[in-house]
Amino acid sequence: MTPIQTPGTDANNCAILTLTCQGTPVDPLNNVYLIYYSDSKVPRDAGADSGTGSIQTVLTCVNGVWDKGGYEINEVECQVL
Repeated sequence: MTPIQTPGTDANNCAILTLTCQGTPVDPLNNVYLIYYSDSKVPRDAGADSGTGSIQTVLTCVNGVWDKGGYEINEVECQVL
């Protein structure tokens, strides 16, 4: 599933993208995973965050690409279990 994407700017006026992953309807007992992929990394898996009910994270624009943990992020995926 695709996360909800909310663009914005941070306190330094840099572009950010807030990603929210949740089930429909939101169930506070669901395990939720937000998985990051990078074309510049082999394998492409660039990490994941997890939570219950919903999860939210922020990507920052660095030199024209979305960044998470020092990796250029090309794709994100939500999993709700």
